[in-house]
Amino acid sequence: IFFFLLPFRELLQSFSFAMDGLINTVNKLQDAFTLLGYDPLSLPQICVVGSQSSGKSSVLENVVGKDFLPRGSGIVTRRPLVIQLINSPDLTEDCAEFLHRPGEIMTDFSQVKREIEAVTDQETGTNKGISDKSINLKVYSSRVLNLTLVDLPGITRVPVGDQPKDIEKLIRNMVFRYIRQKNAIILAVTAANTDLANSDALQIAHEVDPDGIRTLGVITKLDIVDRGTHCLSELEGNVIPLRLGYIGVVNRSQADIDERKRIEAQWAAEKEFFTTHPQYAKIADRCGTPYLARQLNKLLVAHIRECLPEIVSKINTFIAEKKAELKDLEVVDELHQKQKVVLRAVTKFSTQFAELLDGNGDVSGDKLFGGAKVAEIFEVTLPTALSTIDLKEQITDNELKTTIRNATGLRSGLFIPVESFEALVKKGVRQLEPPARKCVQLVFEELVSIMATIVTPEMKRFVKLSGGMQDTVRRLLHSCLEPTLHFVHDLIEMETCRINTAHPDFIGSKCAVSSLMAQVARELGLDGDSELAATRSKPEPTRNAPPPPPPPKDPKDSKDLKDTKEADKDKDKDKDKEKEAEKEKDEELKGAGVASPVPQRKTPRGKAGKTPAPFQPQAAHATQSLPGDTMSIKDRLEIEVIRKLLVSYFDVVRKKIADSVPKAITYFLVHKAVTEVHDSLVSDLYKDDQLDRLLDEGQDVVVLRKGIRDVLKLMEQSLTAINEVRVSDMNAL
Repeated sequence: IFFFLLPFRELLQSFSFAMDGLINTVNKLQDAFTLLGYDPLSLPQICVVGSQSSGKSSVLENVVGKDFLPRGSGIVTRRPLVIQLINSPDLTEDCAEFLHRPGEIMTDFSQVKREIEAVTDQETGTNKGISDKSINLKVYSSRVLNLTLVDLPGITRVPVGDQPKDIEKLIRNMVFRYIRQKNAIILAVTAANTDLANSDALQIAHEVDPDGIRTLGVITKLDIVDRGTHCLSELEGNVIPLRLGYIGVVNRSQADIDERKRIEAQWAAEKEFFTTHPQYAKIADRCGTPYLARQLNKLLVAHIRECLPEIVSKINTFIAEKKAELKDLEVVDELHQKQKVVLRAVTKFSTQFAELLDGNGDVSGDKLFGGAKVAEIFEVTLPTALSTIDLKEQITDNELKTTIRNATGLRSGLFIPVESFEALVKKGVRQLEPPARKCVQLVFEELVSIMATIVTPEMKRFVKLSGGMQDTVRRLLHSCLEPTLHFVHDLIEMETCRINTAHPDFIGSKCAVSSLMAQVARELGLDGDSELAATRSKPEPTRNAPPPPPPPKDPKDSKDLKDTKEADKDKDKDKDKEKEAEKEKDEELKGAGVASPVPQRKTPRGKAGKTPAPFQPQAAHATQSLPGDTMSIKDRLEIEVIRKLLVSYFDVVRKKIADSVPKAITYFLVHKAVTEVHDSLVSDLYKDDQLDRLLDEGQDVVVLRKGIRDVLKLMEQSLTAINEVRVSDMNAL
């Protein structure tokens, strides 16, 4: 039987060595990822959590066998400390090495403590601040088991010194970042004199591991509980069960620390405590620091074996990504290689520029960008800006009246002149130009913003190439900006050059004007058609004019009464005929829009030099003013009519500008930039005499290339080590 078991024992020993080597491989990966600043693999590790004064630091020192952790009041551990224990059988003296000081071996562990304090203060300050940037420490010893522990800051509730008010939340968030990873084993440390149900460590572990599958409980300070009490029920998992169970330990007291009691002596005192205690004696073989270290080693090894398939898959993916990245960073020496790099960068840039405008790029984010932002400028920003221009409110009654009078000149106008209408329309239309120009500027700025966000791998690598491409695109956009602004200006001028009163959306048509005047008359309170006719027929009299002379006496008045009556009858008949003729003329003038300022020029005089009077005015109403108003009814009527006509025509032009400006910007600026960006970049950058300057690498790129090669080498070595462990595992089975 002995000879049969010997090979099997050797195989198990070989497997154990292989697994220990795997832990060392994981440690190397952890160091590499610490230098990179991220962990893409979520490597298996043991995270130590607990509240202040729970004995967490003492547990770690007992496992390591050295007094090396800072101590004091308040928060002592203020940065994550990654402790890698490496078993070195041939080592005669324990030593340590920090990742940030490679090659510097420390045998004095008080120096290790000072270094931890120094780098912590350097990162967080001296006022108890915290940081999630880890400190990596390797400890080499012949007495330790291969193990990796992460000491996290103790959970606190009250800020100390200059700590932020939400220090508890900050620490909890940091702890969560480590323990929420499913490959992390949680070592929850709780003092025996604390109710297990109120343990901060168990509570925070329960939030990420509710079933207690990957949480190992540690109960400290069992030697200082009240006399007559014990924690046997808690250690056996009867209070809060955990899949991995609980382990009790006894640490050095503060007096022991002050007296510099050796940790080896504490191990002996701890063993004696458990073996002689009336309650703990029966579980003494499952308590104590040595047992805790062995269990942690077994758990870590088993956990790594469990995670091997996932680790291998992630390593292969990581290697593929880094090889692709290294290919983009390949050394460019030959002329054809340089030309290829420039063309590739230009093509990628042009494609991304067009995609961002078409909506085919990255659509994530909390705000509009690219083509969507340009569309918002066209559909929301511009119409909103144009709608804020209220021509009705801007032109006062006095301005309207003055413009009408200025347009009539020396002669008193019978109707509202078209010149006053056109002058006011042009003034309003020109107010549409500033919002239109602002729209052009906003689209230009968005195109510049799109250009600035595009970064190809070649642009990251070659800073001068990136700068040259951005300068070229910026010049192209500026060259498109000026023609766009000129065309927008021309659009406004086109609208002022010809006032199209025949536009179907304008209310100044022949029939509409008559209805409009009647509507305005009703709004002004004029009584019937007679008052409206009176305002149309007679111009406003000149101020201080002498009263009209009395009509001459009729010579027929000397005849007798009978002849007079007969003549009166004839007159009445003639008047009826004249009224019928006047009525026909009135209908003709209404149909021709005489009352409108738009289609009529100044009324021409007849052959006799007299102005025809289509209506028989009631002179009493021609200069009558509305109550409380200094203007005559004629003035009010003209002002209100022309105001409505102005607003109507201005709305027509505003709609045209809101439609034409986006089209002009799209054609002259956006479309031209998209179609010409590739040719402009090639024309400016694809020149043999500029390639060396554009493709000059910075020193940071050289360092990055070397770092990627080193990481790839480490990954390939890790895969080899993992495969060896898997082969050993298969042989053991």
